[in-house]
Amino acid sequence: MPFTRVPANETWLISKALDAGVPPQDILSGALIVGMQRVGVRFRNKEIFVPDVLMAAKAMAAAMDKATAKERILLAVMAGQAKIAGIKMCQAYRKQYGCRFISVMPTNLYGRGDNYHSENAHVLPALIRKFHEAKSAGVDKVAIWGTGAPRREFMYADDLGDACVFLMEHYDDAQIINAGSGEEVSILELAQLIAETVGFKGEIATDPTRPDGTPRKLLDSSRLHALGYRPAIRLKEGLPLAYADFLSKQLETTQP
Repeated sequence: MPFTRVPANETWLISKALDAGVPPQDILSGALIVGMQRVGVRFRNKEIFVPDVLMAAKAMAAAMDKATAKERILLAVMAGQAKIAGIKMCQAYRKQYGCRFISVMPTNLYGRGDNYHSENAHVLPALIRKFHEAKSAGVDKVAIWGTGAPRREFMYADDLGDACVFLMEHYDDAQIINAGSGEEVSILELAQLIAETVGFKGEIATDPTRPDGTPRKLLDSSRLHALGYRPAIRLKEGLPLAYADFLSKQLETTQP
């Protein structure tokens, strides 16, 4: 039987999505019901945003921590599908109801409230912990995975919150827009900056027997920058703030 397009599926995009149980349905349908025309992600102390995806991220991190290798792959796939569903639903709400919902794709984030777990943290907070523990233990050499050549872009978390507020006021398009710093460093350069921030004076070695990962991850944020927004906190300025956050968490765990 040849494939035929169903007009109702295009006209009633959200109605069909809600029937199918698409993950972000509760948030966006709730925003529609109360007449909210702009929806973004509530990040840190930016209280005008909904929903609070930070709790969902923490739940996912906890699940990952306890999962087997196969379960981790499944969870990663589920997370990716949920993100795509959220983007497509924002676009569908615009088409069916005229809601001015937008989707923002952030680069790698760091800053207050980050996860510094020794096994499941992302590269920047993981290196903060690694160099801090090496300094505290008097270790004179720290090895990082891979050659140190891959390049990554980082954005301080508060800057993403400010970027989202800016976009809610200045951007109104169905197309997803990237939010990045435009500043990239190699993993080795990042390690050197973190060592300097932490006060580690020893040697930094690479371990080519370990995988490098993707050679380069840099978002094209030219559309955001063309609108007039630029991050306020550069990496060299943000790392001391992130390290202070790490130390505050260490203090919390040692207090009775």
